Amino acid sequence: MKDILLGLLFMLGIHPVFMGYSTWDSQSKWQGATPISLILFGVVIFGFVINAIGLTSVGKV
Repeated sequence: MKDILLGLLFMLGIHPVFMGYSTWDSQSKWQGATPISLILFGVVIFGFVINAIGLTSVGKV
């Protein structure tokens, strides 16, 4: 079950990369505030890091 959730988290994280990566590098391309795709990508990466720390501290890796 945990593998399925990690796979879904990965798919959720990859989706905004394809959607908005071309606008992340230049703030002049942003339409007002920080792109939601960049925020979502950051949240997903944060989730992976927290998950990796949790698995490492439990000793499952």
